Amino acid sequence: MKSSLPAALSLLFLCWPTFSNAAATSGYGASTPSTGSQCQSGCCNLGRTVFEGACSSFANYFKNDADTALSEGDAAFAARVANAPVPSSRCCIDARSYTQYSCACNSDLMNAASGRGVSNNAVRVVGRATRFSVCTSSSNGGAIQGGC
Repeated sequence: MKSSLPAALSLLFLCWPTFSNAAATSGYGASTPSTGSQCQSGCCNLGRTVFEGACSSFANYFKNDADTALSEGDAAFAARVANAPVPSSRCCIDARSYTQYSCACNSDLMNAASGRGVSNNAVRVVGRATRFSVCTSSSNGGAIQGGC
């Protein structure tokens, strides 16, 4: 007997990541202190990937001085990005997704990140920094569409 689900949907369920309770409540997916709700958004996953994965040195370069970095004009900010660790091609894939999917202004991610000591401006600055980085070169996909 054939399944009533289309093959693509069946494949989606097979490839869907599963997490143990411990994994689902760690990192940026942790329950937010104010609501106790679990952050399950794609931006929470991308935020975790950007701040703790291949982009960690790039993202964390901006984290402690995010307020100043966000208030800088384009020329000063471009100079700041030029002095940052150069994002790897893996980082660019993650950072481009983070930026294109508007994670830099995603309230679920901001709530979850604040519980880990990452300010809203630190979440925001990564999207801006990505737009000024080598991640927008033609070898990394070119200009970034979308975002906030």
